[in-house]
Amino acid sequence: TASIVAAPLAQRIDALYGWRTVWIILGLMSLTVAPLSWALIRRRPEDIGLLPDGDLPGQVIPVTKSRVADAVTTAPWTVGEAMRTRAFWLLTLGFLLVSMPSGSIFINISGFVQSHGFSAADGAKVVGIYGLGVLAGRPTWGFFLPRVGLYKTMVIFALIYAVSIAIFSLQTTSIVGIYLTTIWLGIAISGSQLLNAQALPDYFGREIVGRLTGYSQIANVLVAGSAPILTAFVFDRTGGYVPAFLFFAAACVVAAVAFFFSQPPLHPSEREPRRERGTAIAA
Repeated sequence: TASIVAAPLAQRIDALYGWRTVWIILGLMSLTVAPLSWALIRRRPEDIGLLPDGDLPGQVIPVTKSRVADAVTTAPWTVGEAMRTRAFWLLTLGFLLVSMPSGSIFINISGFVQSHGFSAADGAKVVGIYGLGVLAGRPTWGFFLPRVGLYKTMVIFALIYAVSIAIFSLQTTSIVGIYLTTIWLGIAISGSQLLNAQALPDYFGREIVGRLTGYSQIANVLVAGSAPILTAFVFDRTGGYVPAFLFFAAACVVAAVAFFFSQPPLHPSEREPRRERGTAIAA
């Protein structure tokens, strides 16, 4: 909800008192929110004496792809085993690619609107509308995820996100058209954080998800951080945002391909007995 309220308010304060005042107010808001998060956020069910959905007291749940594809295993994943799978690196690549537009477009969305002759107030409204789309998208993706499955949903998400970016980029003549495509864009991007948070624990288990996320985010931070710079460079050279945004749409198509080939892997303990049986049969 932050962009729904904060963007129009920040634009109004900027018009009356200047951008420095906006930053001071945002800083004070951050100082208020941080202590609340320390006091109120719990990071896992066990922190408040509960269990993950479906677990029973005293039951050891295999931490493998069983959550995704109903497989059964006898041992948990280690970080090294997970990082030696193709799935881990394809998931990392896929979410890396979708992180480029998710960071850059939001930062530049108001400038994109103004570059087509609309006002700063219109740009602020688009940021708020984008927030409405994101807010509507969370339950939308949450509804489809358990029905379609994580693996298929990731592929569908990347393709829908690519299409929404392309349509948004090419809608430059009508402010109403920009509003409508912005809602669609917000709904599409809202799946990224939800799926990213669920992919690694569902594939490899909750026990090692923190370390796996840390490794996967190294490249993600570098690429996502460079995306706004790339967008600014393209704008300086071409006078517009469209080429950069269409490049991001193409990146999402590549992400869909990466997700398509990132089927949940078998745990090594499931593969080794099969190889031993094959060797015995051959003998």
